[in-house]
Formats: sequence, structure tokens, C-alpha cells
Amino acid sequence: MVMRNGLLTLGLIVAIPLLILCIPIIIPYVAISQRLQRRRLARTPCPECGTPFGYAEVDRARDACQESTRKIVADIMARGGRPRIVAMWHLRCPACDAQFTFAPSTNNLNPIDTETVI
Repeated sequence: MVMRNGLLTLGLIVAIPLLILCIPIIIPYVAISQRLQRRRLARTPCPECGTPFGYAEVDRARDACQESTRKIVADIMARGGRPRIVAMWHLRCPACDAQFTFAPSTNNLNPIDTETVI
């Protein structure tokens, strides 16, 4: 039993400083990957007309998704539930007004069929 506790203590002594040392690497990596995703989506041409979505539309869609997600999570937490949410950004082409959903977790851009949406 003494040996097991000693190994656990040694493992924690090694693991905690390694985690602390990794923080300056992880935070910039996440920030850079989000910036690249934003730039890639802003430069993506609309599948309908070929016009890029642009930074303004990408930022609007992201901010709207974050706001609605924040409200949904707060409502679920107030009822004592566990939130399980898949973020979907709703993009609109600035030129032809076509609507799309973008899933940031999978980088999928899908058209919204406006004729079947109620």
C-alpha cells in the first residue's frame, strides 16, 4: 500500500508541472485554430453564387450561435439538467441570400432548404 501511494504522489509531482508547462502551448493553439477556421469560412465561396461569405457574416453567425447557446445552457442548468449541445451557425450569403448551416465541430457547410422550413 505504501508503494502505491508513493507512485501516485510521484505521478502527481510529475504530471502537475507538465500540465502547467503545456498551458502556454495549448492556449495559442486553440486561438490560432479558431482564427484559421474563421478565415477559411469567410473565404469560402457560396455554393449557390460563388461569392465569399465574408468576415462580417461569419462573425455575425458565430456571435448569434454563442448567444443562443448561452441562453439554452442557462435554461437547462436552471432546470438541473446536463446540457448537450451541438453548435450550428446559420450563415446567409451576402449576395444571393441563400441560407446555410455550418457545424464548427466538423467543418460541414450544408444548405438550408427554405421551402420545407416552417
